[in-house]
Amino acid sequence: MTIKTCKFRIGDVYLFHATDPGCDSRTSLWGIVGDRDAEDRICLETSSANLRKYDYWTVLPAEYQFCRLSTREELRDFSFNLNRN
Repeated sequence: MTIKTCKFRIGDVYLFHATDPGCDSRTSLWGIVGDRDAEDRICLETSSANLRKYDYWTVLPAEYQFCRLSTREELRDFSFNLNRN
């Protein structure tokens, strides 16, 4: 789905992609969605493009157009690797 049509749930893990509507997990940005800022940009509590290096309290870059909710397995992988870092 597109970012514009998604009804984000704060605290859930989503995968974001610039060009792939399916948001392949190998090439997507993973992130825990926070609230929107004053400019209506999506804030990410934490995010990672490779599940090794995590960034905290960032804004979703404008080039990302697609998103999807993570699967249970992806949520497990994201959480496990986040806690290892």
